[in-house]
Amino acid sequence: MRTGLSTAHSVVEPTPAAKWLAMVVVILYAFVTLVPLGWILLTSIKSPPDSISYPPKVVFEPSMEGYCNLFTTRTRQTPEYIQSLGPPQTMCDEITRARGMVIAGPSNYVPRFLNSLIIAFGSTFCSVVLGVLAAYGFSRFR
Repeated sequence: MRTGLSTAHSVVEPTPAAKWLAMVVVILYAFVTLVPLGWILLTSIKSPPDSISYPPKVVFEPSMEGYCNLFTTRTRQTPEYIQSLGPPQTMCDEITRARGMVIAGPSNYVPRFLNSLIIAFGSTFCSVVLGVLAAYGFSRFR
């Protein structure tokens, strides 16, 4: 046997099969993680009937109606009133008038979102503080 050569496997360097298996696991995990996010983004540009259709539509005509609904407040009006308004000024005007509605103003999205952030961070802060206090108590006493 020649000196200086070793046939033992290294503990530090993974084998090519282990590298390949790790790559496959990472790719599968990324796919499983990103597919729902992609589905959410695709659903955001579907029209309301397409977004709730069963079976789900994979091929559809994109629409910005969901974003117009999110950022504006709409009200239903008579066809005569809509005709008296003149031509639509924006894409959201066009979409809402096609549904027999007009834009009444901006939505309450931003205040509601800020309220959700305050509740989320506040409850997280309270949970962490109470958890730290309980952990300290459990670590000091039997």
